[in-house]
Amino acid sequence: MSILDDKGRLLKLTWYTCMAVSVAYVIAALVLASRLSKSETPVATQPTAFAAIWSMLVLLAILIGGTLVFNRVQTPVATGVLLGCTAMFSQIELMLFTIFEAHSRDAVTASEKSAGQATAAFAFFLAVIFGVFSIFLLMWRQYLHVGSSQSSMDSYA
Repeated sequence: MSILDDKGRLLKLTWYTCMAVSVAYVIAALVLASRLSKSETPVATQPTAFAAIWSMLVLLAILIGGTLVFNRVQTPVATGVLLGCTAMFSQIELMLFTIFEAHSRDAVTASEKSAGQATAAFAFFLAVIFGVFSIFLLMWRQYLHVGSSQSSMDSYA
């Protein structure tokens, strides 16, 4: 039996991939905010540092909520909220990718430039991975619910 045949396992694997890339994004966002706080032009870099920290906090909230949906609260409403949050977060990360990339081009120091490029790269990866996860969750949300019989799973298809 292939992993592609087990939709519930594929959903969890995609979620764990989101979590793994999120760790790298959190580290990159913290480094970017740290470098920007020491910038020679603090007024111009404060919004970018705020965006990095705020998106990191939103990401942590989504990860905690998503883990709860996978492990405890497996209701259709919770699944729908997770689907909405991950789809919107994917779009937000795509916008933040452009912001961080533009900031890294205008960076004054090499450390700001490299931190901005790393954060932009991980923001792009998160946008793609959360987008894929949102599509998978939309298609196979019935495999997430506990106690679903096979006949109720077939009714979604």
